[in-house]
Amino acid sequence: MQDAPKFGLDRMSAVEPTIAALIVSPDEALRPDARCPRPQCRVTDDLLSKAYDAAARMGRIGNFMSHLMLALSASLQEVAVGAPAHDFSDASLQAFALMSRELGRLMSTLVQARRQVWLAQSPLTEACRRTLRSVPVEPGELFGSAALEALERTVQARKTREHLSVLQRSVSPPSRPRGSSAAPQRSYHPQAHPSGYLSCHEGLSVTTAGCRASSASFSCFGKAGCCAMWSFCAS
Repeated sequence: MQDAPKFGLDRMSAVEPTIAALIVSPDEALRPDARCPRPQCRVTDDLLSKAYDAAARMGRIGNFMSHLMLALSASLQEVAVGAPAHDFSDASLQAFALMSRELGRLMSTLVQARRQVWLAQSPLTEACRRTLRSVPVEPGELFGSAALEALERTVQARKTREHLSVLQRSVSPPSRPRGSSAAPQRSYHPQAHPSGYLSCHEGLSVTTAGCRASSASFSCFGKAGCCAMWSFCAS
C-alpha cells in the first residue's frame, strides 16, 4: 500500500520529542523510538505498539480487499447477471465499510491508550493531561500538532503567572517591623474659640500646658464628634 504512514497504516507512531522530554532524558527524547523510563510502563507501551501494528496490517489488507471488491462489482456490471448477485456485491461493500470504520476506532483507541501511558509518567497537572488525551487523533502521529500547541500554551501561561507573581512581590509594601503594629499617634493643635472654648476632635485629648489650676466643662457646638473645653488658667 502506498503512503501507508500518511494514513497511519504503517506502524505505531513514535512519541514526539516535546512530550518525551517531559519524562525521559534529553538524549532518550531525541531518539526515533523513545521508550518509557519505568519497566512496567515500558511493557504496556510495547504491547500497545504491537497491537497497533497488527491493526495497521489489517488495514493494509483491507485496503487491498476493497480494490478487489470494487473490481468485482465493476465486472458484474459488464456481464448479464441476476439482481441477487448485485445485491450480494453491494452488501459486501457495505459490510467492508463498517469493518473499516470499527478498525479505525480500534486503532484510535490504541493511540489514546499509549498517550495515557506516557502522560501518566509526566509531571503535568491532571487538567493538562486530560487536554492532551482528548485532542483529535491525527493519522501518523501520536499526539499531533494540536496537542503540542496546547502544551505550548500551557507552558506560556505558567511562565506568565510566575512572572506576574514576581512583579507582585517586588511592588508589595515592605513589612512592618515587629512591635510596631500600633497605630501612629496623631498630633493635635487646639484651636481657640472666641468665647474662650478650646475645640477638639472626638477621641483626642486636649492638654493645656502651664495651667496650675483649671476646671473644664464640655459643650457641643452642633457638629458631630466635636466637643469644647473651657479652661481657666491661673497666671
